Amino acid sequence: MRPASCLFSSCWGCCSPLLISGYGANKVVAFTGDTAGTGEFAGSIADPHDRTGKAKTEIHKTGTGKWTLSGSNTCTGPITISLGTLCADGAPGPGAKPDIATPTGSSLELNFNGQVIVSKLTLDGKPQAPGYYSATSTPGFLTGTGILQVPR
Repeated sequence: MRPASCLFSSCWGCCSPLLISGYGANKVVAFTGDTAGTGEFAGSIADPHDRTGKAKTEIHKTGTGKWTLSGSNTCTGPITISLGTLCADGAPGPGAKPDIATPTGSSLELNFNGQVIVSKLTLDGKPQAPGYYSATSTPGFLTGTGILQVPR
């Protein structure tokens, strides 16, 4: 079954919460664009309303532009940054422990203080060992002041 998706492109802003309904199917929220500006999604992104509680919302970032997620996001699906920059302007909301994948040529900007637990961190196709990851320890992939923790 193909997941449903929402696509946001170019330099655009939104501040409404995003909750996609759908029974038993994962959803994809895609942010794309090649503009010099920054798009911002200030609403919260949650997992789909699913009676079984199994469906997740995934976030995909493509295009050379930059998107800022400034809402309290609680989605638990993977976050994939294929190109450009995805900025987390605040730590994820409660319960969110996403898998994060960032290849060479893309970056995750962590604009928050403190640390966030993630389920898995993959940099340039290589899964990272348990530990703490920041702009200092992984330049070129992570920027900003936040820290990601990959638990044991």
